[in-house]
Amino acid sequence: MNIKKLFSKGSIGKRTVAEFLNGKGFYFVLILCVVIIGVTAVLITRYNFTSDSGIDESLLKPDKVSQKVEDDVEDDLETSVDTSTGVFNPDDEGESRVSSISTDEQDAQDAVNSPEGSDKDAEETSAGTGPQASDTGTAEATPDFMLPVSGSIIMEHATDKLVYSKTLEEWRTHPGIDIATRIGTAVKAADDGVVLEVTNDPCYGTTIMIDHENGFKTIYCNLQENVEVVPNQKVKKGDCIGWVGNTAIFESVEQAHLHFEVWKNDKTIDPVLYISSGD
Repeated sequence: MNIKKLFSKGSIGKRTVAEFLNGKGFYFVLILCVVIIGVTAVLITRYNFTSDSGIDESLLKPDKVSQKVEDDVEDDLETSVDTSTGVFNPDDEGESRVSSISTDEQDAQDAVNSPEGSDKDAEETSAGTGPQASDTGTAEATPDFMLPVSGSIIMEHATDKLVYSKTLEEWRTHPGIDIATRIGTAVKAADDGVVLEVTNDPCYGTTIMIDHENGFKTIYCNLQENVEVVPNQKVKKGDCIGWVGNTAIFESVEQAHLHFEVWKNDKTIDPVLYISSGD
């Protein structure tokens, strides 16, 4: 083909463009147009955003952003720290996020950790003035009861197990001990105390209750109706308070005996635990 002839007629330019658009060139032109439109949209949006919000365009640069953050931190520290003392002072609207021990709690902790405080507490306790000492400064007295009558125990104390009752013909608990003796035997006070009650119990017959302080009480049952004491009367250990009878309906079939109970803080306990072996 004669190149000069093609250029002279002007047909080469039109044909080349047509061939280009009919091939891959069409897609190239299309992608280029999309890129141009996207870039234009981004520039327009960025311009509108910075103009409306009043943001300094210079801050959008990475180095400018870092410098701005550093400046803000320094400004916050200057407002939060007293430059004259170097002490952190939270602003009026905020609350301190640092937890601290209150003055009273700190004083209590110092007192516990202080050797002098520990020695002082130990001295007060030993002297009877500390919080663990009793009002009288002495330990609770343990009673030393004597057997109200001489004889053998024919039925023991039983609250956590059952014993057989001949009278009731059944297994049941027993709140005291039965001491075998003869009818008419003198019954003695187990220890010093004050008579609280003299009653006729429907189950255990004529009954006397004596208060020995410190929460201890003694109860004497199955007595004769005539007794030697009255309520509020003071008695001494070994004083005669009555005589063994047969008035306890619940134990009427048993041999002659005294039904004897010991109570501590309104709970029945085994009298054997507090009876002196020498009496």
